[in-house]
Amino acid sequence: MGWSNAGSGSYGSAASSERAQELAESLQSRFESRWDLSRVGDTLSWAPRRKVSSSAKKKTSVVLLGRSLESFWRQAGFAHPPLLPVTAPYKTDFIVSGVQGLDPWLISPPREPLRQGYLGQPVVRNIRDSTKPLVDGSLSAFVNASVIGTDTSISCYVNLLDDWLECLSTLGVHTGRLRLETRLLPWRREDVAGLTTFMRLDGKDFCDSSLMWNVRSPERLAYDSGTGVERLHWLLSGKSWHESVFGIGTTREAADVRDAIRAYVLLYSTGAVGRRRGGATIARLISRVPLEIALWGLNRAVAVECRFWEQFGVPTIAASIISSHLEEAVIRFDESRRSDAVGRGQRLQLRHPLS
Repeated sequence: MGWSNAGSGSYGSAASSERAQELAESLQSRFESRWDLSRVGDTLSWAPRRKVSSSAKKKTSVVLLGRSLESFWRQAGFAHPPLLPVTAPYKTDFIVSGVQGLDPWLISPPREPLRQGYLGQPVVRNIRDSTKPLVDGSLSAFVNASVIGTDTSISCYVNLLDDWLECLSTLGVHTGRLRLETRLLPWRREDVAGLTTFMRLDGKDFCDSSLMWNVRSPERLAYDSGTGVERLHWLLSGKSWHESVFGIGTTREAADVRDAIRAYVLLYSTGAVGRRRGGATIARLISRVPLEIALWGLNRAVAVECRFWEQFGVPTIAASIISSHLEEAVIRFDESRRSDAVGRGQRLQLRHPLS
């Protein structure tokens, strides 16, 4: 999940069209005995031979699901490299996808990738301010279960799709609940072009897999396949979005605050807070923590989120230190907002024609 979501426009060179045709033929050869494949224009649709409704909900947790995914990909032979840093010289303020581990391989001139294999990568994305509520399927910071690598043939990408279907089967997902769609019109962003297959579970998008290459060196292929662990857990659990992520009894309003605190804990623990780059993003997080909650103290809430990130391999700082800084930041933000409001009021009074 990364390059394809951020892509702009399409790329229709002859070489790319040939690659798209080669991929379509490879997918049909591998999967037509198990799936009903139909191509209309530039879209290859996958339908299961037997359709089923949503099955019994799986009793698990986000952390346990993350461990199950890690175990499957380890047994499938994929390396488990160290996590990518949340703050690094990416083109984005913070890491938004595990596929950024392939950036050096995909840009010009190409260099060796930062990572290859399976990553349960914490990422930061979709950070909102206090005026926009938390929506189903979206978090400010989450764990991107990403399988990334390089190769020289399309067969590796086809194998990856097959592995994902096997992975879902081990998690109890019946094939009849899935729908896939491969877009055969290449997308392009800067020097990177690609083809993407989207997966849906019970009608909801949850995973996309991209075959990518640098348009200047099209023989250097790369693949990326990923899903949000929290999103997949939501679809497997049958619970509401906020309860599947933050626990039974969590209201939508409480989940919005928890989301902000969870993201802040990740950013503070990885050294992002206090840097000039990304400051506006962090300010939006702070704006979503109500002053009255900060005044009562945030230590317990921060401690919960520290434990969450630690279970995904992120070394955290003492909860008391993070909570103290966040409380102070919320108080300063509120004071600044009040000061701005007073200033605006004074300017309005001065300009009022009847004053």
